[in-house]
Amino acid sequence: PGFVEGTGWQYAFMVPHDVDALIDLHGGPEPFLEHVEALFTAERFTVFNEPDLAYPYLFTYLEEQAHQTQREVRRALVEHFGDGPDGLEGNDDAGTISAWYLFNAMGFYPVTPGLAEYRIGSPLFEQVTLHLPHGATFVVDAPGNDEDSTRVGSMTLNGELLDAPTLPHDAITAGGVLALEMVPGE
Repeated sequence: PGFVEGTGWQYAFMVPHDVDALIDLHGGPEPFLEHVEALFTAERFTVFNEPDLAYPYLFTYLEEQAHQTQREVRRALVEHFGDGPDGLEGNDDAGTISAWYLFNAMGFYPVTPGLAEYRIGSPLFEQVTLHLPHGATFVVDAPGNDEDSTRVGSMTLNGELLDAPTLPHDAITAGGVLALEMVPGE
């Protein structure tokens, strides 16, 4: 009672506008990590439920935990989507689930609506090229990306090492290259 298309457990993490405060509310990074891991261990993450869509990316707010985002994103892409008539489980909700798939297949996702940044996950392809209206291109380059190499070892944006798994929107719109070193996953 009181919840629509979810449970209190699922909505407890629906704070994309202030994840840092959510971490503090859970008692800090370690208890927060335990709670988010429990969400996935108990299989409470549902890729076809809008409140859950950013949940794999909660790991990227914690130091040294982005690999868990990469694992969970890749798992969801491979297990819940396909190219047949039943390639999308459930309701697409006006394209929301298709958009989630497309962003994640490219290797990044806009966790916080209205914030001009994306969190980096694990792309499905070795290379994706976005042809921008002003003639520039933005490329996600992930050589060696395959079903075994699902984890991002290092990330560079236009040759500069990224120290956090974030990608500013203007880096995409200006054009450039996001290079992801793909390494074997967990």
